[in-house]
Amino acid sequence: MSPEEIKIDNFFLASVCLSGRIGCKRSKQLLKYFSDGASIWKADRDQLLISQLSEQIIDSLIHFRNQYPDCPEQLAEFCRREKIKLCSIRDENYPEILKEIEESAPTILYYRGELKPREPRIAIVGTRQATSYGIKTALKMAREIAASGITVVSGAATGIDTFAHKGALETGRTVAVLGEGLAVVQPKEKQKLLDRISENGAVISELGPRITAKKGTFPQRNRIIAGLSDGVVVVEAGERSGAISTAGYAGDYGKILFAVPGNIDREKSRGCHVLIRDGAILTRNFRDILEDCKFNFVDNKIEENKINVENPVDKKINLPELEGNEKIIFDLIPSEIAISVDDLAANLEEFSMSEINSTLTSLEAKGYIIMDDFGNYIHN
Repeated sequence: MSPEEIKIDNFFLASVCLSGRIGCKRSKQLLKYFSDGASIWKADRDQLLISQLSEQIIDSLIHFRNQYPDCPEQLAEFCRREKIKLCSIRDENYPEILKEIEESAPTILYYRGELKPREPRIAIVGTRQATSYGIKTALKMAREIAASGITVVSGAATGIDTFAHKGALETGRTVAVLGEGLAVVQPKEKQKLLDRISENGAVISELGPRITAKKGTFPQRNRIIAGLSDGVVVVEAGERSGAISTAGYAGDYGKILFAVPGNIDREKSRGCHVLIRDGAILTRNFRDILEDCKFNFVDNKIEENKINVENPVDKKINLPELEGNEKIIFDLIPSEIAISVDDLAANLEEFSMSEINSTLTSLEAKGYIIMDDFGNYIHN
């Protein structure tokens, strides 16, 4: 099939996968017996049984097909309208490294942005309830990794994931893997970040565009994050964090696993300490990652980029001196623990709330401070 024929056929293959009981393994089994997705979608029961799938699975597919006979055409129209693209495991732009997880590799990826099949990638993951230490570490590592020409992969969740994406966007490229369909992103505020990622990387999901997140979809997402990456960095995580799930997949797939140490008394660092105890590489900075991760550079070469590992990216180096209200407010913002706007206001009786908020917005835009997921501020 030509690339254009595959592109059209992907909607038939995606419709087969949407039937409910045909996932990665079963869809690949069907592709061994049929030349394309359209042939699977149009095959009768006897033809489908040749694939050696059970009668129950085949009957489920036929029932779905009878219920939604126009599914491929409707899916194609919906994706066109929502600017969502499809990529199947047969396509040239399907990430090569993802094929290495074999039966677990998604047959279909829905995405916005640009997929690069052979780019080097490092995943940065961690807890949703990130501390100021975790946020600053994720930002710094992501900036340095992306500045080197390596793409940062994460899961677009609140906390560490969000700041990994934000840091990467400042200096390079990032990929977000979702545990929901691209057309039903929650919370709505996350869409603004995903739009930026689409412009400087890709937002991907193996789930149909209108499938909402649920408990079982996040482990599915975590396996893709691990499978898509050359190595996985856990910045901050409790012992039961979803990031530990991603680390588990990384181990299963033979990926290099890194973990950032933290305060031994801090619950959000316990997961990282367990990983380090069990063999993960203790990671302090980007240099630790470079020393242990052997990249197969095809689309990028680290020596062609300008990052100096001895003196990595530092946003504050070229920032101008602050004056007036900006200096007064900046000096009240801690460098280690985020502060709320209300607490700031309590120390700024001479300022109105509108003056405080506008000054904070200006400081954030200039790169002096960052706002965490709870609306609190800390030095960048």
